[in-house]
Amino acid sequence: MKLMRALVVAVVLSGLAFVGCVKSTTQDTPETGATADSADTTAAEDAAVPVDVTQADDMAGTAETDSASDAGSSDSALGAEVQTGTTVRPWIDTHAHPTGIHNECGDAACLDTVIAIMDAHGLKKAILMHPPAGWNGLDEASEALVREVVEMRPDRFFLGAGGNVLNARIQKAGDSEQEATDMEAVFIATANELVAGGGVVVFGETTSCHLSYEDAHPFEQVPTDSKLYRTLVDLAATHDVAVDIHIDVAVETQDIPPFFDDHSNNNPDQIQANIGDFEALLAHNRAARVVLAHVGRDTTGDMTASLMEELLVANTNLYLQIHPVHGPLQSPTSIVDEEGDIRPEWLTLLQDHSDRFVMGSDHFLTGGDDDDKAFFRIQHFLRELPEAVAYEIGCENPVAIYKLSSGCE
Repeated sequence: MKLMRALVVAVVLSGLAFVGCVKSTTQDTPETGATADSADTTAAEDAAVPVDVTQADDMAGTAETDSASDAGSSDSALGAEVQTGTTVRPWIDTHAHPTGIHNECGDAACLDTVIAIMDAHGLKKAILMHPPAGWNGLDEASEALVREVVEMRPDRFFLGAGGNVLNARIQKAGDSEQEATDMEAVFIATANELVAGGGVVVFGETTSCHLSYEDAHPFEQVPTDSKLYRTLVDLAATHDVAVDIHIDVAVETQDIPPFFDDHSNNNPDQIQANIGDFEALLAHNRAARVVLAHVGRDTTGDMTASLMEELLVANTNLYLQIHPVHGPLQSPTSIVDEEGDIRPEWLTLLQDHSDRFVMGSDHFLTGGDDDDKAFFRIQHFLRELPEAVAYEIGCENPVAIYKLSSGCE
């Protein structure tokens, strides 16, 4: 099924705007948007095709580029398809951000607008979390903002915790066993305090390899089986919560792709192999439910359906969070093609392991058109799946994996 080329006005959404939504640049520090995980940017989308407007969700909410705007007609057509189709499929977003480098959606007016957009695209609930803070980005107030947002609308949002205060410490310890040992007591106390505050369903967003999309956004890399990561999965198992981990996957040590070399001076010349370390972390505690974020979005050339199948078969405690975009590399192995349609090898994987997948927009909420485009994309993706598979991935799996108190009902 190819995206509609005609521009059709999505009547249901025509009244939604930025009214009452506060957009701010108060988070304009590398730590608060350490992952730039939803910048809805399409700098790499040079062709006027349906563009992955959220391909750089990891740009911590950076503004859309001109190329993203150029692709707006394609996203509008997709939106019209969703609105006029026979059935809008329900789903739960397991990865979204209320704050980032370039934006913040932290008041009732903005959230009301976001929820109206969610309703138009079948999005019943969302797990909100802080993007992964860099080693020098520890900010307890920024972490607390996520909880405050969730508590404003607990009927629609669940809490992911630690993207700032836990991930910053993981990054600071790096591969130093001694520094991790020195920090471990505070790290454990911090995680326990987050859980004691109530409502935590996942520790995240964390990262062991996060490429930088812009100079305001740091590059992050630590061994995936570092001491504090091992401690984190042990804590997750103890508290019966999941772990969300962002890894720009590299089967072997490789040069930085030109896209990232061009877009940020923070990226090194190479990224280290990380799949072996990741499997070691998974094996460390099989009782921990570990969710690999942004699966299907290829940032290195190694995000393939065959690699994901190998990981699923070998690791029973691994779950995959789908982010259905073609960018940033326009890779032939990304989960969707340039039209936004699911590639055959990925469709087979989704059907064969349907109980191991969830959806994650990796979107930075704004209360505006960016939200609309991000949710359009996932609704289209779900409509390409068999109905039963779409419901399992969109609704049932999030409840089971994150132990949510409510689902799509």
